[in-house]
Amino acid sequence: MILFLGALCALSSVAALLLLLKVLSLRAAAKELRIASAACLTEDTNVGISISTMDSEMKALAADLDRQQKRLRKEHLRCVRGEIGRASCRERV
Repeated sequence: MILFLGALCALSSVAALLLLLKVLSLRAAAKELRIASAACLTEDTNVGISISTMDSEMKALAADLDRQQKRLRKEHLRCVRGEIGRASCRERV
């Protein structure tokens, strides 16, 4: 019985460690997204947002943010060029 409880405790510790690593990885990916999106908004660049994590949901979030920022950049350029009326540009902000 004691051997079973020891194995269960060890297994629980390993699971907790793996979950901690996953949380730390997601936090690092969120920080990368925050920094990359801020850089894309302040600079006129065509570089996409990429993150180092392998988490599929974080990658999907990065791809969505990248698409939205590219669409926003195109719309901004259309406003700057005068292709969209000034009143319309102000409403979109």
